Amino acid sequence: MALSKSAQLYIRISDNLSEGDVRNLRAVVAHDGILGKARVERAMPLEIFNMLDDNRTIGEGNLGFLEQVLRSLGKGKLADEVKLLEQEQKTEGTCMSE
Repeated sequence: MALSKSAQLYIRISDNLSEGDVRNLRAVVAHDGILGKARVERAMPLEIFNMLDDNRTIGEGNLGFLEQVLRSLGKGKLADEVKLLEQEQKTEGTCMSE
C-alpha cells in the first residue's frame, strides 16, 4: 500500500526542518495549548503531526494550522505545498460527496 499524500508531505516537511525549526515547532504547539508540553518535549516532527491529526487540529482538508506554523518558521515553499494539498483534498471531498 502506498503512502498517502499527507504522509508523504509530512515526511518531506520533517526532512526539511532544522533542529531550531523543530524546537520552535514544539514551542508553538505547546504555547498555544494545542498539545501538552510534556507530550512534545522530545517528539519528532512526524510524531507531532500525528498528535495534531489525532486531536483533529490538522487532517484531510484541514491543514490551515500546519500552513500557518510553517509560514511562521519561514518555510513558505513547504507552506505552499500544504495549502495546495489542502485544496486538493477539499476538492476531492466535494467530488466524493456529490
